Amino acid sequence: MKTILRFIPLLLPLACELAPPAAGRAAPPLLEWRELDPGELKTTFLDVERPVTVHVAAVGTIGTKEEELIAYPWILNAQTRKVTWILDPKIAKRDAQPKRKTGTVRVKQEADVRLTPGHYEVYFTTVGDARRIDISTWFGWNVGKKTSVRQIAAPERDSWRLTLTLADADRPAVQVGDAARPRFEPLLRIAEPEPSASERLPFRLDAAATVVVYAVGEYDARNKTMADGAWIERGPDRELVWQMTPEDTRPAGGAEKNRLFRDTVSLPTGSYVLCYSSDDSHGPGDWNMNPPHDPAFWGAALFDHQGARAHFVAGGADPSTINRIVDLSRQRDEAFAMRGIRVKRPIEVRVVAVGESADEKTFADRGWIEQARSHQLVWSMTADNTEPAGGAGKNRVARALVPLPAGDYLVCNVTDDSHAYGTWNATPPRDQEGWGIQLWGAGAAFDPKAVEPYDADADPLILAQLLRIGDDRDAVEKFTLKAKTRVRIVAVGEGTHGQMFDYGWLTQAGGKGEDVVWKMRYAETTHAGGNDKNRRQVAELELGPGSYELHYVTDDSHSFEDWNSTPPDQPHLWGISVTKLK
Repeated sequence: MKTILRFIPLLLPLACELAPPAAGRAAPPLLEWRELDPGELKTTFLDVERPVTVHVAAVGTIGTKEEELIAYPWILNAQTRKVTWILDPKIAKRDAQPKRKTGTVRVKQEADVRLTPGHYEVYFTTVGDARRIDISTWFGWNVGKKTSVRQIAAPERDSWRLTLTLADADRPAVQVGDAARPRFEPLLRIAEPEPSASERLPFRLDAAATVVVYAVGEYDARNKTMADGAWIERGPDRELVWQMTPEDTRPAGGAEKNRLFRDTVSLPTGSYVLCYSSDDSHGPGDWNMNPPHDPAFWGAALFDHQGARAHFVAGGADPSTINRIVDLSRQRDEAFAMRGIRVKRPIEVRVVAVGESADEKTFADRGWIEQARSHQLVWSMTADNTEPAGGAGKNRVARALVPLPAGDYLVCNVTDDSHAYGTWNATPPRDQEGWGIQLWGAGAAFDPKAVEPYDADADPLILAQLLRIGDDRDAVEKFTLKAKTRVRIVAVGEGTHGQMFDYGWLTQAGGKGEDVVWKMRYAETTHAGGNDKNRRQVAELELGPGSYELHYVTDDSHSFEDWNSTPPDQPHLWGISVTKLK
């Protein structure tokens, strides 16, 4: 679906103008902040009833080389979300003696600022332009040091302050504190997301409409993607219709990694979800570098634009839960998950799978669909059918429309020992909770009654199976046939240089002992995916009436319970199975 973006003017005119010095300023000040602690973000609110001139006196810290702001105050217009005034390192008065050790200098600035009627937010950050990073070596060296406000000497820190004063006659026109807190009426808002959050707010549009999207997040320069960011999905198949990207955002103030999106997005009639994902650092209440100029709106919000409110319905069921057939999401490290489904008549399913690529061709974490008895692949994540999922480059997502004839199927997902839901070792994907595979019935005519659960253990066509076998096992399962029966044998095991180490065979009990009916042989196997020693053999044969024993043995390494190299593509088949052919 095409998303239309275009320039959006300011919500309200910018409420900032420098004015002549205000005469008759009187004590006590309207606002006075002193003795600010390092690593702090201090804030309060102003409610201005009529135009007034406020005198600002501030002391902060900047860098000496690039004049970057380190500890500083600013005033934000709550309606426009634009900066009304901020300490300006280019015009602020510097101390005579910069601090060579820290590369910083104390600055002072005074200004008279004209405030028009409305709400304002006042901030002072002492979080700093960067945390100190020390990497200690065995030789005692420290590399990668960066300046932090905690390194700035106490006399300089103790002088940080912000004072707002105004004429006695104007004092009744300004209210300060929580009573002056602004009120907002967005269509929908994800406010102050927690660390490592994945939030979803559904909404519906009863007619096509254009909304204002306002989102603030964090750019991950190493992976060239958003670490904290927003997007909009269209249900029920979680089609991505808009997202924050480094290219479509602009600096949000404070640390360079703070990014802002503010524009219109046009959406057709339908059901949607506003989403936001965050990593485990740098967010409300725990900034690791200076916050953006609008820290209160870290997150995402939708605002009315040209009458969109009349067609907008917030809440309701998340469209991703409607007609969902299989949910193998939120998959954690070293997990294998499987669900069986019986399709009673032909359907189409929408598949969304989020996983981890190991290299350009293979996946460490992935999902797939296979036939229940033959185990032939119906659909699988590949390099060709996936696209970037946000976050680290190895995060990949597949979206597919897959036809399923009537029959029995297994939906599977596997993860390796790192980088999965809840234990990311790099920037997580946009949809953290979607890590895994999910299926939905596709189309308005989909009938949920066309699908029901399938249980392989209760399938009369499966005569015997020894699957997901671990190390040092000698497994046996018996079955009996009353008549001639054509069967399929599927075996997966370990073998190299013409010899099998994990393998299976089938015997028939008779008057002269047991006869080997079939055995897995290296020369008749094919590569099963993963390491070359993973081998697979499929055979079809006719068995006469009688009693049979299915066997599978393993050595002391490389099995379903403990792989010592890359596992096969379908690791749950490590073992052997015998099924009737219809």
